[in-house]
Amino acid sequence: MNDVYFNNLRFLFLEQIDGIYYSDLIMLTIVVAIVCFVPGYILHVKRNLSWKRVFLFYLTLTYLGIILMLTIFRRDVGTASTRIYTHLNLGFTKTRIYSIRQTMYSLMNVLLFVPWGMLIGLSWDYKRVMRAITLTTLIGFITSSFVEIVQLVTRTGRMEVTDLLTNTVGTFIGAIMAALGTIILKGKHKNEF
Repeated sequence: MNDVYFNNLRFLFLEQIDGIYYSDLIMLTIVVAIVCFVPGYILHVKRNLSWKRVFLFYLTLTYLGIILMLTIFRRDVGTASTRIYTHLNLGFTKTRIYSIRQTMYSLMNVLLFVPWGMLIGLSWDYKRVMRAITLTTLIGFITSSFVEIVQLVTRTGRMEVTDLLTNTVGTFIGAIMAALGTIILKGKHKNEF
């Protein structure tokens, strides 16, 4: 039975990355490096911006590019319907899974946005943890809304409330992970001195 779930997950994952090539990822990495590190070097020299901040900005922009590749750019314009799906369909209820495929899609949407929440979450000052988590989750919601609206307008995908919810939940999980990691690391550094 586990082989069935694994094979379904593998098939759906391969289906989702279909149309993305290594050359696209390499080009994205190079363009984002130029966009980040040239101004980053200037800000490092002139304003004493840490390289850690520059690198975090680079990773965040690169991951945003990956999200856009997976959700918009790899798809042909005009191939999806212009319907808005307002019902929530996670593929399961409290008592059973009624659609393995939809459950896997929901899980993949959550997992896609966990790193986004972590990267955005790491850019905040964690003196006010709840504020940082809330703002990170809001940015995830706005990012997901942008993706869904672009998919609707360009007809590169379906605008779904389920995607909006699962993407936001993924960002929230990533924000909590970033907050916990930051708090734990700050606590360790305090104990070292």
